[in-house]
Amino acid sequence: MDCLGVGLLLLESLLLLSYFSLFHPGNQAVLRWGKSPTIIHKVCDLPFVFFSDPELMPILAGTLVAACYGCEQNKGVVQQEVSMDMLLSLLRSCRNALPGVRSNSILDSTRMDDSSECNTVGPESRKLLMDVSLRPSRHNARSTRGILGKGVASGKQPPTWQDAKPKR
Repeated sequence: MDCLGVGLLLLESLLLLSYFSLFHPGNQAVLRWGKSPTIIHKVCDLPFVFFSDPELMPILAGTLVAACYGCEQNKGVVQQEVSMDMLLSLLRSCRNALPGVRSNSILDSTRMDDSSECNTVGPESRKLLMDVSLRPSRHNARSTRGILGKGVASGKQPPTWQDAKPKR
């Protein structure tokens, strides 16, 4: 699988984790199953670009909020693994984004054919995804491969901190 494909698979995996865990305590617990590093540890150990790039920050923030909302154990893991300053910066930047704009330009600019190969990706997105897929983590140079199996670009935006608010 080429670097771009691995980067897209990682983004789709994060989206899937968001939907899998949001408002579901049993699924949130699954993120802590197994030998360390667990899935929640691997999410916290993503390359710095996920914490700093405006296109990737909402995806990571949505995944972390979905994994931690109402789950003290996951919240504890994230607080141990990621600095509070970095978390606050991540959440503030997502909160300050325009509420009416919910486009994911990386996934929206990507078209997938039946064989799940990328047809068109903008040069900036291509470089970003290649950088993401080439960066090793502290646990394992291939740690992003083991998060989940198969993904297809859906164009859906992950849950954000705003989605996690209780409905009244």
